Amino acid sequence: PEVAGKFFNALKNSYTFFAGYAGEWTPAESPPASERPLVDRWLRSRLDTTVDTVTQAWSRYDVTAGVRAIMDFVIDDVSQWYVRVNRARFWAPDSTADPAALATLHEALTTLVRLLAPAAPFVTDWMHRALTGTSVHLSGFPVPQGQVAPDLEAAMDAVRRLASLARSAREERNIRVRQPLG
Repeated sequence: PEVAGKFFNALKNSYTFFAGYAGEWTPAESPPASERPLVDRWLRSRLDTTVDTVTQAWSRYDVTAGVRAIMDFVIDDVSQWYVRVNRARFWAPDSTADPAALATLHEALTTLVRLLAPAAPFVTDWMHRALTGTSVHLSGFPVPQGQVAPDLEAAMDAVRRLASLARSAREERNIRVRQPLG
């Protein structure tokens, strides 16, 4: 129950974050994937990797492995990394949020609820209707889009590891995260 609660909270909070900044944005305003920043291409690569992992797991009737892959992606990649690192792109104080960031998060959330629909039909249908206006159960199951970039994923893993080590060093020395270093 605690793990499921953490996952559903992360999913809901990611959607709420998106909805709060999307405003009048529509997917038609999305820039091409090749013109988006590296962090957007990284998330799309991780999304494609997750789609492939879930598809393989579920084709072996291993629902647990499929759901775990979705949960890891939502919590680790979307909620705790992509949204945190890109807050400034969404917050645009005197203008609208970055269309590339909105498009990337919208694609990730839409694909995620389609992946999760067989395991959580009601929550995913509500979220899919909020994102697209249609039922998730009338949409096709996601297929990889050929966006996998292993080098980009490896580079981002290194960056994330360094950020984690820096945070651990701050915790050891009792230096708050928001306190600047000399």
